[in-house]
Amino acid sequence: MLSVAFLELLKPSVDSVGLYFTVSFLLGVLAVYFVDVLLPHDHMVGEVVLDDLRTRMRASLLLAIAVVIHNFPEGLAIGSATAVEYSLGSRVTLAIGIQDIPEGLAVALPFIAVGKRGLALLFAVASGLSEAAMALIPPLLGGLAPQLLPHLLSFSAGAMIYVVSHEVIPETHNHGYEKEATVGLLVGVVLASLLETLGA
Repeated sequence: MLSVAFLELLKPSVDSVGLYFTVSFLLGVLAVYFVDVLLPHDHMVGEVVLDDLRTRMRASLLLAIAVVIHNFPEGLAIGSATAVEYSLGSRVTLAIGIQDIPEGLAVALPFIAVGKRGLALLFAVASGLSEAAMALIPPLLGGLAPQLLPHLLSFSAGAMIYVVSHEVIPETHNHGYEKEATVGLLVGVVLASLLETLGA
C-alpha cells in the first residue's frame, strides 16, 4: 500500500498539479481520521487473551469492521488510477489485489475459528463490495470534472498512507512478530515497485 501510494498515486499527482497536491493529500488524511473517530474500532490488543467465545467474537468483529473501513481508500485508489490511465489502474488494481488476499483471510479465519462461517462470508463480501463501491466514485467525478483526477490520486494516497501508518503497521507489531512484519513490509514495497517498473 505504501509503494502504491507513493509511486502510483502521489507521483502522477505531483507531476500534474505540483504543490497543490498537498491540499487533497491532507484532505484524504483527514477523511480517514474522521471515519476513525466516528466509527471507532479498537486495535486488536495483543495482550488480550482470547479464551472465551464472546471475547473472540468481539475481536473478530472489530477486525472485520476495520478492514471494511480501510478498503474505502483502496477502492478510491483503484478508481482514481483507472480514471487517469488504464495501465496505471491495472498496476494499482494488481498491487492492491495481491494484498487483499491475506487481508481477506485475516477477516474470514477468526470467524471460521469460532464456527461462524456465515459471518466470515458476509464480511468477506462486504469487504470486497466496499472497495468496489468506492472505486466507482472517481470515474464519475472525473467525468464531470477531469481536473479533479490528479487531486483524487493524492486524496487516495493520503488516506492510504494514514491507514498504513495509524492502523496497519501498529497492528502488525502488536503480537510479537515485529521482525516478520518488517520483512513483509519490505517485500511488499519491493514487489509493488517491481510492478510499477515493469509496467512503466
